[in-house]
Amino acid sequence: MSNERMDLLVSFFMQFSSLLKCEETVSRFRSRPGDFTRTSKMPFMRLIFYVIFRFCHTTNSELSWFYSRGISAGGEQITRQAAFKRLAVLQATGWEYLMRRFTALFYSFESLKKTIKGYVVWASDSSSIEFPNTPESRKLLGVHQSNHVKGDSEKGKVLARCGGLYD
Repeated sequence: MSNERMDLLVSFFMQFSSLLKCEETVSRFRSRPGDFTRTSKMPFMRLIFYVIFRFCHTTNSELSWFYSRGISAGGEQITRQAAFKRLAVLQATGWEYLMRRFTALFYSFESLKKTIKGYVVWASDSSSIEFPNTPESRKLLGVHQSNHVKGDSEKGKVLARCGGLYD
């Protein structure tokens, strides 16, 4: 990755971090005026990062990863019940506001956008889907080449890449 692109990414994430820290964002997530005003083991920023970077199958494993090797490494881990209690405080309207602001911020960084056929690509994971092996699908998509299948054969699999999130 070039230094210019890296600087652009750093600038983007710094602006996103500023967006998360601003009082307007925090107030959109509050259920009551006193929420997120006292010091706790799971303050607002840590709670938001926990929600954004969740990927495990269970809450216990998510908390374990988050506090040991994850974003909040070194902090004192909270219990699963405490996490559920903190998550219940978040208002859904805050997520709508944050998504709108994040999208506007992303589109303001023109050179970060990757497009394919005019669509802005947000993510891709190289998943594939198998289609019925018909002459039409073989002509449109081709046949998966392997050591056992060479050329456009009726024996091969008809695969298409399908994993992606685009605008």
